[in-house]
Amino acid sequence: MTTEQILEPKEKIRALLKKELFFGVENNNVNMIKRVMNNDHFNDDFRGVLSRVGSEKVLAFFVQKGLIIKEEYDKFLFTSLNSETFQPQLAQAFIDNGLDPDHHNNPQELSPLQELAVNGKKDLLLQLKSAETQKNFFSDGDEFDNFAKFSKAKALLGLAYSEHDFPIASDTFKKLIRDYSPRVKGEKINSELIEKIIDGTQINLSSGNNIEVIKASWENHAAYFVIESDFNKAPLKLSYCDGVNDSGNSGNKYKFGEYCFDLSLEKVRLIENDGSNPTEKLKIELEIITSSTEIDDYEDSFNLADKLSKIFGESNVNQQNRGNSAIESYKYEGINRRIRTKPQKRGNCTIKSFNIVLRSVLNKIDPEKEEDNREAYKKFKRTLIKDNIRDLVEVEEKTTNKDKFWYSDLCDTSQRALNKYEKKLLNKKPEEIAKAPNKSVKIVSATNCFGFGNSSRNVR
Repeated sequence: MTTEQILEPKEKIRALLKKELFFGVENNNVNMIKRVMNNDHFNDDFRGVLSRVGSEKVLAFFVQKGLIIKEEYDKFLFTSLNSETFQPQLAQAFIDNGLDPDHHNNPQELSPLQELAVNGKKDLLLQLKSAETQKNFFSDGDEFDNFAKFSKAKALLGLAYSEHDFPIASDTFKKLIRDYSPRVKGEKINSELIEKIIDGTQINLSSGNNIEVIKASWENHAAYFVIESDFNKAPLKLSYCDGVNDSGNSGNKYKFGEYCFDLSLEKVRLIENDGSNPTEKLKIELEIITSSTEIDDYEDSFNLADKLSKIFGESNVNQQNRGNSAIESYKYEGINRRIRTKPQKRGNCTIKSFNIVLRSVLNKIDPEKEEDNREAYKKFKRTLIKDNIRDLVEVEEKTTNKDKFWYSDLCDTSQRALNKYEKKLLNKKPEEIAKAPNKSVKIVSATNCFGFGNSSRNVR
């Protein structure tokens, strides 16, 4: 039986399209390539596959021949440039042909140029020219640094503070939170802890056990596992942390972001893979399970926790009280649902799931002070928002050339953030409003926590 016969119909079409695409490039068949690219199954995921399989020749061909549909041109090609495996000749194709800097310049998402800036592609971006004017995007390194600072602030505020969808790749978020971490100096949450979480570094507990955080292997959804092991690398407990959507079926405002259960060492030892010890075997198996499981909403997340508990858990879910309202009627034996949270509704699972795993780790480090841990998390989130609003305003004040392609996006993004801050201020801090003349909230008088110095920009 061939691979094509085994695949589902949709997957079969995608496999055939991929073959046809490469054949078209190898044989310089422009019409074949265009036909593939205009097919409904040639979607963002498929483009991502191309950028990961060494398709630099394909992408360079697209650049040189101008085959990318205009609406997709920059985003498709910038995604490949943003990967760690892009080839110098592909970068040169960008430089030689020029790009449209204004494309995808949307306050509710990162533009391709902003994604590159966030991911530290400074040398490349300083060489890029506009296809229209043939002028460099940035006049010097200082201007790029301001653009990168703005891009990072826009991304973090979009994830943590926007009222709209703000999708972002997990790798980009990892870069963002790593760059921000040196500014985190809390007693409980600091740069060292954040680095250990995003890198999956072992964290020692006072009990003598240790925990490790691993990211689930989905490409389009962010979630985490926390494995607690003893000093002999024997896994003891598993937490699954996921900031998923709400399908709208259960009717409750709050859900649970963490599922915890005791592991059966006997079951884990029976895992057959290349892991060198039980904990490593469990990590590999979790990657396999999540790569073959789809997560769309809270119910899917619950079902995955149910599945994991049956495979690895010391006790199983008691099914006796399972009714129509399955999510809320499940009764557990040895499985805890923890960290009540509002489901995410705007595509920000990257930061939502990170926040949940951060709280989970805090509770494992200091289990007797969960309320203090929750307050530490809330302070971390407030500080992140304030720091990045401050960054936006500072960049706006430094930007003297108002004709820059990113200036309007900067102004729009900072105004949105400040408007939302004003709204929260009006709702929660009436004593601060009294300080502002004529009820007009100025940055300098709204609250000292922003630290904007002598700025007197009005927020309406």
